[in-house]
Amino acid sequence: MTRCVLAIVLLWMSDASPQRRPDLSGLWDPVPSEFKLTKEPKTPNPNAPPAPPAPLIPPEGSPLLPSVRIDHDEPVVLVEYVGSDGATISSERRTTDNAENVNLRAGGTLTQRSKTRWDNGVLRTELRLLRGDEVLLSAVEHWQLAPDRKTLTITSEVEDSMSRSRVVTVYRRRP
Repeated sequence: MTRCVLAIVLLWMSDASPQRRPDLSGLWDPVPSEFKLTKEPKTPNPNAPPAPPAPLIPPEGSPLLPSVRIDHDEPVVLVEYVGSDGATISSERRTTDNAENVNLRAGGTLTQRSKTRWDNGVLRTELRLLRGDEVLLSAVEHWQLAPDRKTLTITSEVEDSMSRSRVVTVYRRRP
């Protein structure tokens, strides 16, 4: 009996039992040709706050997507969206322990509240963007690293007062 308990404890402590979590660190460039957006309009609630502005889409039809710089030191994930000149557009801090994280947006006029956790090798974040106590939008994001570790796909299900959207953005890790 003692040997059985010892064997179970040793197996539990070994590297074989917990799933290894991918390291998302790096500078990631968007692949505009793989961007997908589907949007379903809703019947607006007259008492709902206005939806945030739509993303800027250049005339040729491909979205203007920033690169993403990720510094991942489990459980902390620091995310910076960077412009073509390398300057930070916005940043946020997430933790993968499903604790609530609070990040200020738009110069502090908006608050993003999120919870992030690992789900079978996929980083899942539930977030809400608020102005005061009003929820402007809610979203669920899934960040999945391809087996080659060079491709990151972010799938977002977003809902605001006007629509429900599904956004798929593919990034390639810069060497």
